[in-house]
Amino acid sequence: MYRSVNPTRLVYFYEAARCGSVRAAADVLNVAPSAVTRQIQLLEAELATPLLDRRGRGVVPTEAGELVIEFYREQEAHTADLQARLQSLRGMRSGHVSVVLGEGFIADILAGPLARFCRQHPGIKLSLDSAGTNEVIRKVLEDEAEIGLVYNPPAVPKLVSRSIKGQPMKVIFGADFALRAASDPLMAKDLLQYPLAVTYPTHGVRQLLDVLEFTEKVRFDPVMTTNSIATLKQFAKSGLGIAFLPEFAIAAELEAGELFCRDVDHPLFLNAEAHLVTRAGRRLSIAASQMLQVMTTQMRAFR
Repeated sequence: MYRSVNPTRLVYFYEAARCGSVRAAADVLNVAPSAVTRQIQLLEAELATPLLDRRGRGVVPTEAGELVIEFYREQEAHTADLQARLQSLRGMRSGHVSVVLGEGFIADILAGPLARFCRQHPGIKLSLDSAGTNEVIRKVLEDEAEIGLVYNPPAVPKLVSRSIKGQPMKVIFGADFALRAASDPLMAKDLLQYPLAVTYPTHGVRQLLDVLEFTEKVRFDPVMTTNSIATLKQFAKSGLGIAFLPEFAIAAELEAGELFCRDVDHPLFLNAEAHLVTRAGRRLSIAASQMLQVMTTQMRAFR
């Protein structure tokens, strides 16, 4: 397979499998759908096996297709490894680091660590993408990002936590909110009376809340659901109700007196963690390894 697979056909097939349809792959590749279909047919003929099952308007990889996808990802990782080695020979005068992170980490990394790295290594280009917990994990496992920052992730094979720090989940609220009158931990049932804003289930914050509901046999009724951590903070800051976030995600607002927080008296919330993750077996570039060190030592989430 190594010698015979046409690289262009392989890319067209991979995008169709990843996107779930030929038309979506054509949009990504900026070609006609017929061109994608033709390249996949040629690849299937080349390998003498069907690679995609057509289901309605979409496609899913066959068992053989899954093997080809794994082969493609391995080749991409090998290419990245080669670039990392060449980069080390150049002494980090150029290169690229890709990071994907939950939105709650953005203010933390921008508060100092990123600026320090950029000053020390001006030739290194950065990709910094935000995503929900599930998407962060997917991007790291599929080598779309070298480094991931994620809050309280599930145990996933092939995902390695390079740094872990306890970061309890807090209930957050504005300056004039009734909960500010005390500082002792709150029970889950104590919070049912307050309007609540939450993230979608693809976010670690929401997944933790869902488990809390199950274990405590309570049911929150959110008045707002959002994919934005900034919106959660503004909701609480405006006095509209409460939200749940770790303390590092609201550090600036706490220092400014715009938000306040209290512990939730439950092991799930008190033992939540921030993780800095990579894919098992992924050889990080010299620049990515340096970025990893900067994050571990300089970010609030891991100090």
